[in-house]
Amino acid sequence: MPSIKRKICSIHGIYTTKECELCKKEKAKSYNDTARDKESAKIYNSTRWRKIRKYILKRDGGICQICGRSEKSMIVDHIKEIKDGGEPYSYDNLQTLCKSCHNIKTAREVANRLQS
Repeated sequence: MPSIKRKICSIHGIYTTKECELCKKEKAKSYNDTARDKESAKIYNSTRWRKIRKYILKRDGGICQICGRSEKSMIVDHIKEIKDGGEPYSYDNLQTLCKSCHNIKTAREVANRLQS
């Protein structure tokens, strides 16, 4: 009989996934409360977004559209940011990116926005 790898979370106790699910939910809530505006949080917490995100990851084969890497946690990115008038649910405005490429792309967009 296969054994289940158990890990210990210093806050919540035993868990069996990569990360304690309760810690993961708390991080997401904290991010939504501090880094996202209310409108963006509404979009990213919707069932519609989750379904579209899942479709985009499948459409792109879970491969970063910039560098070609494939990682476990990929990001579905808005090509034209919502803040810049991009459509939040348009398949044509969405792409799969690795965390590294997403961070570089977002930093460039923020810098461009500040210069304008």
